[in-house]
Amino acid sequence: MSCRTYICTRCHSARRAEAAGGLKTDLRCAGCSGPLWELSPMCRVPRKSDTKSWKKLAEAVCRSAPAMESFIRRRGRELLRQIDRETEAFSAHEPSSLREETLKDLKKERERVLKRYAVGGYTLE
Repeated sequence: MSCRTYICTRCHSARRAEAAGGLKTDLRCAGCSGPLWELSPMCRVPRKSDTKSWKKLAEAVCRSAPAMESFIRRRGRELLRQIDRETEAFSAHEPSSLREETLKDLKKERERVLKRYAVGGYTLE
């Protein structure tokens, strides 16, 4: 996996971590324990002392957040539809241990998608 830069607009700090594609992460700022924003690879992180640039970066991140949330929700809903189609297809098969194991795995995957793709306090269902 590739790494991305995550920033804390409150502390003007940055760190690198595995890319999450805008999804929820447990990453927190080491200074203030606040949430971190994932940046696009094209964004440049300003110097810590450059408050004007940090303000512009924070505004840009806040402006892009609604569009990103919408994109993430759409992607999550599509994944749920795909999992539901696979579940329906496997449910039609003859009962077997493989079928039951696959259905159990699909149910777990569906729960992971619901948790990971919920953004802004919204759910996918």
